[in-house]
Amino acid sequence: MSDITNLEVALGSRSYHVLVGEGLLAQAGDQVRRVAPAERVTLISNDTVFELYGDAVVQALKAAGYSVDVVRVGDGERHKSLSAATNIYEKLTSFGAQRWDPVVVLGGGVIGDLGGFVAGTYMRGVPLIHVPTTLLAQVDSSIGGKTAVNLPAGKNLVGMFYQPRLVLSDIAVLASLPAKYALGGLSEVLKYGFLEGKDLLAFVEGNLADVIALRSSEMRQVVAWCCKTKARVVSEDERDEGRRAILNFGHTVGHALETLQGYGTYEHGEAVSIGMAAAAVIGLKAGLTDETTARKVVGLLSRAGLPVRLPSVPAEVIAGSILLDKKARDRQMRFVLLRKIGEPVVTSVPEDVVVGSLGQANHLIDRML
Repeated sequence: MSDITNLEVALGSRSYHVLVGEGLLAQAGDQVRRVAPAERVTLISNDTVFELYGDAVVQALKAAGYSVDVVRVGDGERHKSLSAATNIYEKLTSFGAQRWDPVVVLGGGVIGDLGGFVAGTYMRGVPLIHVPTTLLAQVDSSIGGKTAVNLPAGKNLVGMFYQPRLVLSDIAVLASLPAKYALGGLSEVLKYGFLEGKDLLAFVEGNLADVIALRSSEMRQVVAWCCKTKARVVSEDERDEGRRAILNFGHTVGHALETLQGYGTYEHGEAVSIGMAAAAVIGLKAGLTDETTARKVVGLLSRAGLPVRLPSVPAEVIAGSILLDKKARDRQMRFVLLRKIGEPVVTSVPEDVVVGSLGQANHLIDRML
């Protein structure tokens, strides 16, 4: 365990640990038994991830004395739905799963959100263990207890806060990520850099080629760094009522684009990247973000190979979707904007400023590059 980083999400009786390192899949059985002793366990995964890592995790769980049932879900955001959750509930009842039997969720952000939602609602909550297999899930979505499914009207509109018992982030699995998903995760890494200050951002900039290539030595540091930041923010604000809202940087416009363009058109991290670039423009036009900071955000996202330009969707349509977002209050659009790198602020922005900013965004972004 000497090469494993052990971080705590401090939430009193709901506290749990996030383990980051290589070789954790092989330890999954012993680690799950430590936090959720039982006779049975249900492994929830998607088809692609299960083909790569399912057998290894099943064998590790069996070696620790568990009887293992498996539920496989199709790939993609369209499966993060109430109907998919219902199908999993029916599987759990057919297995005879009881409220002390843990659910282990193996996969990226989609399966993590769906599996977490199921674990939090089946029998009013069963023990949940996340085994995230994408960079985005390892640095962000597996930590903090946000679970959800989508509705046609918007992303993550049905969900709950339900904390896991444990998160196991095996860096070795990142080697199998397609480039698109690696870049999507890098978007969330850069988000932490923009929010938390210059040290992480400087490390990523100085090692950008190795980070993009997901080299293990760099990724151990990057994932642990992001997890430490997320754990601290969640410990301060578990239910997203205060400081935790800063973690939505880029998500306001990003979620709107995912909804408007159809789930799966953008990988989540791609949508967040466009959303961060849009937030830089909105902050600039609102007089809150200085031009040096806006250029830094847009320029680094572009250098990393991430998209920054808005698609051909009318600004008024994007604004209308934003008003349906969970973060909107009293029909006011709320954004996370940057005064400077490391100085985020959550604020309402008038609708005319948002629409005007989005309408000019691509022109202004082109000028920054």
